[in-house]
Amino acid sequence: MEDNSNTKPHLMVVCALFEKDGKILIALRPKKALGGGYYELPGGKVEKGETLEEGLAREMGEELGVITDVGEKLWSDTIEYDDSYCHVNLFRCKIIFGDPQPLAADEIVWVKPEDLYRYRLLLGVKLALTTIYPEETKLIRMSELKPESISPTRSI
Repeated sequence: MEDNSNTKPHLMVVCALFEKDGKILIALRPKKALGGGYYELPGGKVEKGETLEEGLAREMGEELGVITDVGEKLWSDTIEYDDSYCHVNLFRCKIIFGDPQPLAADEIVWVKPEDLYRYRLLLGVKLALTTIYPEETKLIRMSELKPESISPTRSI
């Protein structure tokens, strides 16, 4: 494989893990978006000059319409895609004001970790959640993700 690590953009991404009543919040990416039709943890790209926590708090306002307390970092990894590197950082978060609304997603849903295998999840989400909830997510098979629009070159 050709080494083009210097030419691919490096994206800094933050995600929120919201937990409520034994469930976590996931969001369905819009069909026309990259990775459309797959579920993700709410989040987005960090803008220049923002800390990871500031970017995540901003994204939660934009994507869900909530004010969020960003807590501890739970997980991070870098995933190589054909066209970019995605540095993913997952934080435990609490909603301190508002009710989540799907402002940037086709839908949002609260799901028990043991039921996540029923959803088409993005690779980074699978990696993070199977690390954080190893027993509850054992039905998730890492090889399930083979979307046409994004093709990870990192082997799992």
